[in-house]
Amino acid sequence: VGVIANLCMVPLAGLIIIMAFVSLICAAVKLTPVLALVNQLTVGAAILLTSWAHFFSSLPGANLHTGNLAASDFSANSEVVRIDTMGNYGSAATLVHWFSAADGGERVWVIDAGDQETYRSQLLPLMRYRGINRADALVLTHGDIAHIGAAPSLMTHFRPGLVVESPAENRSPVHPDIVAICQKLEIETLRLSRGNTVEMDSGMLLEILAPTESGEGRLADDRALVAKLKWRDRTVLFTSDAGFEVEKELLESQANLRADLWIRGH
Repeated sequence: VGVIANLCMVPLAGLIIIMAFVSLICAAVKLTPVLALVNQLTVGAAILLTSWAHFFSSLPGANLHTGNLAASDFSANSEVVRIDTMGNYGSAATLVHWFSAADGGERVWVIDAGDQETYRSQLLPLMRYRGINRADALVLTHGDIAHIGAAPSLMTHFRPGLVVESPAENRSPVHPDIVAICQKLEIETLRLSRGNTVEMDSGMLLEILAPTESGEGRLADDRALVAKLKWRDRTVLFTSDAGFEVEKELLESQANLRADLWIRGH
């Protein structure tokens, strides 16, 4: 989009340089009223320039990350599911990336986006490195700012087609922003509880084990989404920050917790 953007932005940038030069002359000859006016016009033009840059760069398809992941990275006709977990000091984000070397197809699910620090320093660079430009789905486990604080940023950058969350009340201060972005970008939202499943096109199945439909729990951790990811003959259990109350409920309900891999929070 750079060529089109520059047709509008370069003339304005040239005008800013001219006004800055006029400002220097006014300062030299001590034309204070004119100097103040020119400076205000220069600032206004600079704000307009940066707003145009933001507008053009945010257009759908305006930029594309090609990444470093290619079919040559895998053996012929292979399918790979990579699960990357990241986060510091209670923050958490998980990238589930399915890739087929046969046709270059891929599916991308993100389970929590972490806080802004985790997103900017870990998740976003990783997704760009992989050449990921769209996420198929974003799963929000619970209303912990360290888990979903960066969700609005991820949704704006990668425009997931689906947002999955539990029916429990989400008291996070960023949740209204998440709801607003879903409405603005027309992102489908599913509120899933125990017994519900959602299937990816790649054959992966996400089975929800908790919470119940009532979504009761005093703390956010007591309302955390617990899910099992199934792909072929492999299973991965995600319990997020689920605490004692959730674990007790799962055991009492005799939920099938068997899995090849258990990924749990802090």
